[in-house]
Amino acid sequence: QLKNIKEQKGKQPHFVYSSSHEIYNDVAGEKKEDWDISFEPNHSLKGTSKLLDEVLATSYSRLYGVYSVGLRFFEVYGPWSSPETEIFQMSERALNTDLSILYPKKDSGDFFSERDYVYIDDAVDAILSAMQFSAPPRQSLVINIGTGKGFTLADIASTMEAHSPRTAVQHQVTTILEGLDNSSSGYSSYVASTKRSFDILNFRPQVTMSEGIEKTLAWHHDRSYGPDGRSAFTNSSAQSCSTSDSECLRGIPVFPCLSECARQGLCIPSVYDNAATISKAITKSCETVMYTILPDIDATGIPSAVANLSPGGNPSVAGNTCNIAFINEASTLMAKMKQRVGIANEINYEDRLHDMVKAGLDISDSDLLQFGFWVIIPVTFSIPETPSMISHMLPKLSPSSFFSSKYALYCNPNVSIKDTSKLLSNFVSEEVKLGSSIAFMIGGRKSENIQKENQFCSLASYNQERIYNTIRLALKGHAFKRWTPDSSWILHSLSSNVARDLLCDLQGEINGWKVMEDNESIDFMLTLHNFWSSALMGWVGQGEWWKSKDEFGENFGILAEGEKIIVRVVSSEEIGIILVDE
Repeated sequence: QLKNIKEQKGKQPHFVYSSSHEIYNDVAGEKKEDWDISFEPNHSLKGTSKLLDEVLATSYSRLYGVYSVGLRFFEVYGPWSSPETEIFQMSERALNTDLSILYPKKDSGDFFSERDYVYIDDAVDAILSAMQFSAPPRQSLVINIGTGKGFTLADIASTMEAHSPRTAVQHQVTTILEGLDNSSSGYSSYVASTKRSFDILNFRPQVTMSEGIEKTLAWHHDRSYGPDGRSAFTNSSAQSCSTSDSECLRGIPVFPCLSECARQGLCIPSVYDNAATISKAITKSCETVMYTILPDIDATGIPSAVANLSPGGNPSVAGNTCNIAFINEASTLMAKMKQRVGIANEINYEDRLHDMVKAGLDISDSDLLQFGFWVIIPVTFSIPETPSMISHMLPKLSPSSFFSSKYALYCNPNVSIKDTSKLLSNFVSEEVKLGSSIAFMIGGRKSENIQKENQFCSLASYNQERIYNTIRLALKGHAFKRWTPDSSWILHSLSSNVARDLLCDLQGEINGWKVMEDNESIDFMLTLHNFWSSALMGWVGQGEWWKSKDEFGENFGILAEGEKIIVRVVSSEEIGIILVDE
């Protein structure tokens, strides 16, 4: 392929490939690139294959002018290393057992043989440097990538033990090494000559062995126990799991930092970071906030704002700035709104409002854009390679991060409510009747009237429903419900910690499945919580106190931290929900 690129497209390909220190075999002394390496019967299979790579690279360079740079990596270690490597296995033993970090070897020479260990970050830097270097025409270079310093497994075990001490004396490194001959006679040494890597690539490793082992142990700790409570590294600056490192995280959900569910130090920025600051400021005096989200760049209006309701309707909540619409800053609607008030389209209105809040200025009605009864908060939506429902619809399931009100009513842009005061009074009266708090009230449809279409937005959605149905089948009749949630509108109570925990369960499900819809996750989690609550009440000899004979809805019991709470699924038609055509 490289030869064809040069011949057919007239471009000189730049080829960087990975070789290995194992080609040196058992040659004594500092390993230098200009040695004449030949095949030996006792070469390792890896060393032989890498030597063949170098021979092929040299042949292509001399025959066809395809130059290349081969990087002879010495012992690369750190996060994501192979489980077969000694440092990986020692790290696991150091953190997950109280046994000796030095696992049994055939002879003591393995403990005292020197190896040149290079941390993964330095290895990546070397690759990037090689990619920017152009070898002379018809020449193939090989360059050692190491530190030029040798360390033994005994050295490494001692460093690990300083972070994770052994309680049993017989498992401590010093005890194991007592009586062993640590003289240099008969021990091998694989230490790189680094002169060429510095002269040609200007490469100097930045991570010391002590720092590298500390970072490696931190990664293994987080991989085994999660990022919380890293007691062995309380004085360490070692970075926790990367938010994109699935092997280290092992299923720990990563939420936007703005989410109520985010872990400190293990979260990602959100497109709503500025918008949340704005919304908190302008709704601080609201008892109830109604809000919607319209991230569509092609949006030209908000359908619910122009719904033709019957006289005497009350489609919004009280308060001049208590009805909030999060709108895409780059949308057609925002361009029209700016034009209407004489603002240049190039001006980022979200930044303007955010700067006012940061400066401690009060935002007046005249500073805000309005579409019908909706007050516009622009959001600069970015489009990631893999869209996330959690990141783009964050206010929907994390309302406390955006509002300080008592209630928060989310509606889809095409959902109009005939009378919001009726909805709120229904919420309060149900709490009084049951003597229990409601986490949230959500729209619903009778399960018997739902005809599912076998169409899914993604493979993840398909797999999610299949797994959920399998669990429902295992629960048999215990998962029966009369009403199925429809999340086109949700009325949140923002005063309960249990409600926040439930919302975090929902966000975790959505995040874990990586789906762009939330109905399946909400339906399933409410069913599970209801099942657990029924079982717990049965074990203590109490009834299902949350149940009510209601033809217009159904309650789901939630038990947590000794607090009784419910989620109410109620008929959207009964509440007066109208879907408005675009």
